[in-house]
Amino acid sequence: AFDQAVNAVAAGVCRFALVFRALHNPIGRYGRTDQAIVHGDNQWLFPYGLTGATRPAQQLRRYMHNYGGTKEQLGKFVVRNREYGLKNPNSYWRQHRPEHLTLDDYMNARPIDEPLGLLDCDLPVQGAGAFVITSVDRAKSLVERPAYILGSTVSPQFTAPANWGASAEDEVEAARHVGKHLYANAGITVKDVDVANLYDGYTPMVAFWADGMGFCSEGEGLAWIADPDVPLNTSGGNQGCGRIQGVPHLMDSAMQVMGRSGERQVVGANIALACLGTPMESVSFVFSSDAH
Repeated sequence: AFDQAVNAVAAGVCRFALVFRALHNPIGRYGRTDQAIVHGDNQWLFPYGLTGATRPAQQLRRYMHNYGGTKEQLGKFVVRNREYGLKNPNSYWRQHRPEHLTLDDYMNARPIDEPLGLLDCDLPVQGAGAFVITSVDRAKSLVERPAYILGSTVSPQFTAPANWGASAEDEVEAARHVGKHLYANAGITVKDVDVANLYDGYTPMVAFWADGMGFCSEGEGLAWIADPDVPLNTSGGNQGCGRIQGVPHLMDSAMQVMGRSGERQVVGANIALACLGTPMESVSFVFSSDAH
């Protein structure tokens, strides 16, 4: 809906648009498969356990087979996500459980689908976020400095069968396709990006995004996300903030270029990138501190 609202304002269909997203999850769990009957595509997936973390775990194994990389690299990313989450006043960890995470905590977490463990899965929470979108002309008169949207891209492979059947190579190639069109659409290159909020429903997704979007050399996605110096997922993401399906990524990308990210603020952040979903099933945006 966010991209539809942006396009509606840009086309002059409306002057303002309010985009709202909420997640209601009182039991604090998801991905259960306890039903007795399944229909459609699920009949070929659920009886064999192909749900939740299974697919990204298989993809990660393939990526490691092709290029190397370690579980510890994923752990370093998750530990940094938690630290960003603890600095985010809107996050679950900051508000309810201000607990730091160590690499040992990550490595010893309950296995879910080898090599992925509990802390490789996003955090189910109840929460909501909202965004107001308006035209460039109106934004210039606002009290707060606005965040301008330079471009957006929707993955053309937005179908569940393609997503479930995707290999690691498919995901990385889809990210390359997204990056090619998004950068051209926004009039930037990957070198212009100051902050990247890459979707982390499961940790391998971030490595696939990083690889395909050109933040690192081919096959270096795991090493890149483990680097403590890269400005990555400064929102805390789904794991450090909470699973509200892209709200943390969008919100922090906008606030970074507005200079409003507080303790998480990246100095000189003028261009921020938000990629939501897996590359095969995604929508992505470029935010800027000026209208270019």
